[in-house]
Amino acid sequence: MVDKNKKNLPNYADNKLKKNNDPGKEEAIKNNDNEPKKEVISKKSDELKNVEGVGKEVIKYDNNGQCEKVMEIGEIVIAPMMLGDWMITHQIGEGTFAKIFVGRSLPFDQYYAVKIEVRLTSMDFIDHEVTVMRLLSYPNELPHIPKCVFFSKQKDLNFFVMTLLGENLRDLKLKCPDRRFLRGTWSRLGIQILYALKLMHEKGFIHRDIKPENLLMGAADDRKRSRIVHVIDFGLTRQWAWSKEKAFYARPLRTKVQFRGSLNFTSSNAHLGYKLGRKDDLWSLLFTLVDLNDRLPWHGVKDHMILARQKMNMGVALMKMPKTMERFFEHLLECRALQRPNYHMMFNILKGIQSLSEDTPTSKYTFEEVELSEDDLEERFTGEWEEVTGEFFAIDEVKINNPEKCSKLASEWKNPDVDVFQSASKNQKGSKMMLSYEFRLTGKNEEQTGKNEEKMNEYAYRWEKARERYRQRMLRLKLNDRNKQQFEAKNYMEQQIENDRRDRLDDIENVALKYLTTEGANSDEKDAEVNMSELHKDRNDVLRDAQKLIRKREGTFNSSPK
Repeated sequence: MVDKNKKNLPNYADNKLKKNNDPGKEEAIKNNDNEPKKEVISKKSDELKNVEGVGKEVIKYDNNGQCEKVMEIGEIVIAPMMLGDWMITHQIGEGTFAKIFVGRSLPFDQYYAVKIEVRLTSMDFIDHEVTVMRLLSYPNELPHIPKCVFFSKQKDLNFFVMTLLGENLRDLKLKCPDRRFLRGTWSRLGIQILYALKLMHEKGFIHRDIKPENLLMGAADDRKRSRIVHVIDFGLTRQWAWSKEKAFYARPLRTKVQFRGSLNFTSSNAHLGYKLGRKDDLWSLLFTLVDLNDRLPWHGVKDHMILARQKMNMGVALMKMPKTMERFFEHLLECRALQRPNYHMMFNILKGIQSLSEDTPTSKYTFEEVELSEDDLEERFTGEWEEVTGEFFAIDEVKINNPEKCSKLASEWKNPDVDVFQSASKNQKGSKMMLSYEFRLTGKNEEQTGKNEEKMNEYAYRWEKARERYRQRMLRLKLNDRNKQQFEAKNYMEQQIENDRRDRLDDIENVALKYLTTEGANSDEKDAEVNMSELHKDRNDVLRDAQKLIRKREGTFNSSPK
C-alpha cells in the first residue's frame, strides 16, 4: 500500500522550471513576495460559470466572489512526469472535466489508471466519485467496481488511482464482425451488468449514467478479471436510500430535477425532469443492450420531448431484438419510482437467450481471438451471475417497494405521460394542467386538497406572468437589434459615399497630372508649370483647377494641325 504521508505532488513551479532551466525565474516564482499576481476579474456570484470542459478556459470563484483563471490539465500534467509516487506515462481517456492516464507505481512497479481533474472551488467531481467508490467497496469489494487505491487533493488538481482496466464495450463492439455482438456474448454481458446494478442498488446508490463507454472489461493481462464487466465514472451517482437501524429508507422524491445522464441512454424520466430511481438504471441497461445489438433509432436527436416519446414507444428499437425482450420493456413501463424492479425476471430473459445460443460462461466472447486456456479457466473469477437458477437476483436485501417507507412524506410519483406535457407546452390552458401534474400531492382530506388547488393556481399565475415578461423582453431585444442594424447600415452608406467621392477626386487629379506631363503638347512651357503645392491645399480647388486644365488641353489638342 502506498504511504499517504509521502510527498504526493511536486510544486507546479518546480516542474515548469525543470523544463525552462532558468534559475532567475526559479527564484522569482519560489519567492511568494515576488510572485506575479493572477488576473482577477470582479464577479458578484460565487457559483461556477464558463466550465465547458477540459482543454478550454476554466474559471473558479473564491469566497469573496472573485474569479480567477484556472490552469488546464495539459498545462499541469505533461506526460511523462512524476505525480507523487506515480510515474504518469500516457493518456488513455478523457471526460468532460477530467483526463485519465496510465500511471506506474514506483515502489511496487505496478500499473494503474490515474484520473486527474482541475481543482475547482465549488465543484470537485473526483472527490464525490472517490467517496462513492469507497462506500460501494465497504466492507467487501465488489467484483464489478474498480478498486480505488489512492486519492490526493493538491493546490491545482485532484487525482485518484484505481485499477487499470481494458477496453470499453463501445470500442469492442466496433471490432466485431458486422459491428455487433453475437447473442451469446450479448446476453452474458447483459447479465453481468444487471448483476453489477443490483449490487449498487442494494448499497443504496443509483449510477444514472450507464452506457457502453462506462462499461469496461478487465485488463487483458489480468486473468482473474479480464472477462468481467466493470462499471466506471461515478460522477453522477446519487444515493437513493440509506440504512438506519439495520433497515433501508428511501430518500424523499423530488418533483422536478435537472437533467442527468447521456441523451441516448438515459430514461424518459430524466428528459421530463423527474428524479431517477432503480428502474431508470435498468432503462439505461435496456438502451445499452439495444445499442450493442445494432443501433439506437434516436441516435443524434437532441430534443428532450422527442427522445422521451421515442423511448416510451420502442417498437422500432426492439425489431432486431429477441422477442422476449418485449417483456423486459413492458415491465419497466409498469414500474413506479420506488417499486423494486423484477431483477429475477430480467435475468431469466437474458439467461434464456444465452441458452438458445448454446454458450456457457467459459465460451469465447465475440471480441476474443482464442479460446480460454487451462490456466485461464483455473484463475478466472466466478460469480453468482453464472448460476443457472439466478437465486441472487430473487433476493431483496433493501425491502423498499413503495413510497410509504420514506423517512418523510413526499410528492406522489406518477409514471410520466408525454401527451400531457406535449399539450401543456402548446396552449395556455395546458399550462395549468402541467402544473397540476407536477404538483400533485398526497393530500387525503378536503382541506389539504383545497390548499393544493390554491398552490397550483398560484403557480399557474406566476408561470403566465413569467411567460409574458419573457415575451416583452424578446420584443425589446428585437427592436433594439433592428435599430442597431439600421444605424450600422446608415453609417456604412455614408462611409461608402465618402470613399467614392475621394476616389473620383483622385482619378481627376491623376488625369490632370497626365495632361500636364504629356509630351508634344502645343502649349507654352509656362502653362505646363503648375504649382503642385497649391493643388493640394484644398481638394475642391484641385477638382476645379483640374477640370479647367483638362478642358484647356482638349481644346489645344483639337486645334493642333493634323
